[in-house]
Amino acid sequence: MFRTFRLTARSGRFAILSEDPTGAWWYRFALHLRTRFLQVIKQTMPYPESAFLGGVLLGLRGGLPPIVATEFRKTGVSHVLAVSGLHVTIIAGLFYGLFTLFRVPLRVFAPLIVFFLFTFALIVGWPSSAVRAALMNSLFILSRAYLHDRGFRLSIVFSLAVAAAYILSMSPLQLTEPSFVLSFMAIYALAMFTDPAEKLMRDTLRGDGLVLAAVATFLFFLTVTVKRDLVIHPWFFTGTALYIALVVWGSRRLAASSTFQSYSFEMLPGWLKSFTASQVAIFLAMMGPLSAYYFGSMSLAAPLANMIAIPLIGLIVQLGLIAAIIGAFLPVVGVPLALVINAANWLGVKFFLGMAHFFAVLIPFPRVSQPGLGLILGYYALLHLYFYWEPIRDYALALGAAILDLWEDPDYQLPLGLLGGTVLGVVFFLGGFAWSRLERTPTLRVTQLDVGFGSSLLVEKGGRIALIDAGMRDGLSEYDVGERVIQPALSEKFADRLDLVILSSALPERISGLLSVAENYQIGRLLAPFDIPTDGQLIPFQEFVKRFNFADVKLEADFRQGIIPAMPPNYYLDQAFQAFNGLIRRVHKSGIPVGRLAAGTPVPGFEETIEVLSPTRSGDRFAVYYDGAILQIREGAHRLVYSPGSMYALPKVLPERVDVLFLADLPFPLEDFWGLVATDRVNRIALSFRRPSSWLFEGYYMKKIVEGRSIQVERKLRDQPDRFFLTQSDGAIQADVVKDRLIVRPFLEREGKSAAP
Repeated sequence: MFRTFRLTARSGRFAILSEDPTGAWWYRFALHLRTRFLQVIKQTMPYPESAFLGGVLLGLRGGLPPIVATEFRKTGVSHVLAVSGLHVTIIAGLFYGLFTLFRVPLRVFAPLIVFFLFTFALIVGWPSSAVRAALMNSLFILSRAYLHDRGFRLSIVFSLAVAAAYILSMSPLQLTEPSFVLSFMAIYALAMFTDPAEKLMRDTLRGDGLVLAAVATFLFFLTVTVKRDLVIHPWFFTGTALYIALVVWGSRRLAASSTFQSYSFEMLPGWLKSFTASQVAIFLAMMGPLSAYYFGSMSLAAPLANMIAIPLIGLIVQLGLIAAIIGAFLPVVGVPLALVINAANWLGVKFFLGMAHFFAVLIPFPRVSQPGLGLILGYYALLHLYFYWEPIRDYALALGAAILDLWEDPDYQLPLGLLGGTVLGVVFFLGGFAWSRLERTPTLRVTQLDVGFGSSLLVEKGGRIALIDAGMRDGLSEYDVGERVIQPALSEKFADRLDLVILSSALPERISGLLSVAENYQIGRLLAPFDIPTDGQLIPFQEFVKRFNFADVKLEADFRQGIIPAMPPNYYLDQAFQAFNGLIRRVHKSGIPVGRLAAGTPVPGFEETIEVLSPTRSGDRFAVYYDGAILQIREGAHRLVYSPGSMYALPKVLPERVDVLFLADLPFPLEDFWGLVATDRVNRIALSFRRPSSWLFEGYYMKKIVEGRSIQVERKLRDQPDRFFLTQSDGAIQADVVKDRLIVRPFLEREGKSAAP
């Protein structure tokens, strides 16, 4: 059933405009193929290899194990899961070769290939990357079939522009999607930089120049593999860029002066030279800069992994498609034949998955400071200048000479003067805009990140950054707040290190997200209100229970009788136990300085900004729900407080007037909290909370307690929307002090809630 709806945004009402019980025949045909192909894949290949083949052939990514998707991302081969130009071109080549093998004239089978390509785009869900690739391949094939005799040569850049115009006319918002930009820039990189890259390698990789480049490449990967912590050094990428530039310069000099030319890049087969040059072009003009811009990361393994992945994925896709077609349309013997083909294809898939795992484990995957749009545009300008310096110089000289000739003509002096004045005006406007942004730079910025269930706070002061708590990494779902939320936030701030990390409690939703952050960022100092061993020796669960009190009635009753289980009795305690041991391991491996946090102790680097209000005592066992650290953040006359949800200690240490109270979790007891709110000691309250996953508290006593508290708090907050912020509905909450004025705003604007002083 296909229905067309009309939705009224203001009222939220919708009406059915039309109904079609069958749908378009072409779409129904594509859905039928998708269903049949998926059945054949499941029948002829085991899991998880079948999930991978379904992803690369049909665009189905849901069944792939999270660990595999993570390894693909770390090695820079995750693009094979997003059906794009690579897949469409492979399929176009397959059908082109089959028709040519059976001597079918090009003019006859060209429309059939076009039909198959757009049907494939429908099968995989009509993504912009597949539509663009289908359109470009169709234009190329049709031009060869019907315009070849007229000497018409289709430009890749022209066909790219046609495809972009068509897709944007149908859906203009595609321009804001990273997948759209990445897909088109991949084709642009191939069209514009493959030949210059091949020329550069011919001039560089020859004789002694080839030896220098090979040795330098080997030493680089050996260094980052053995000394993995090197990638988190603030100057790693700057040093790497200088290293590459020096190697290229030295290799060109040696190649030009070398008398021994028995081995060189030029001796490789033509297809291998083109393929290598295309990979260099894609990395320089698409994968490297745009991965940093959109995702704040850069895969060091990508150049090596893609040299294996792209030829291999071509074989996997073609064999998988042939098996799917035979199994879907050939009666009786179709599935057995498909089983034989996919048995061979299974080896290729297995090798691909093993290759991704090998490079993910071997080579680190560092974060980078997320560059702004201006920096990316500057990079592309330099890239074009380097590879196209001579034509750009000649064009610039010709344009300058033409302008000078026109200036001598009085009729053109006024238009040229107006043009020059306009350019100067734009330059002054941009300069003034940049200066105004500098004037509005806050002296203090505090951001409560939306980390789901858990809490994390970023404090920025005088170019230094402190992270208070780090959210949670869920071992079952593999969702890591440190990787998905905190690291992108740091990348956007151009941070290359954390000057200070404070852990307010030993709850897993406060500390487990730090593990991935510490892998990619240097940490100046780590403070916590409990002891963190630095010797790297992991502790057993019995020792963990002796250190921390989770207020579990049964566990505490057994503990008082001297009975401690050898293993965590539920998933939540297991996550807490694993997180603390992971913290011990990371502190030792990275050599992070550790200190004990208590009321009155100075906070290194933030002595004038952060004050510890609680805990005031230092017991043998740390009560994770009651002994959490309470911190005051000061800037001028403004006071901000970060606190756990416990109301037992907070009212005693809370200043008389607080501008913003950041709560790390649901408050308790609720009566005490509402009593504190009624005193008007707190102007604004920002609460970090989202309901946890259903499995997190399974078998844990806090499950029903959290559910009950959340219902009561959400109901109460609806009565005072102008005073409360909740990450569940408002997203991240940011407090800025600009010229002694405090501005608090949520990242997600909603009705009745906006930035407020």
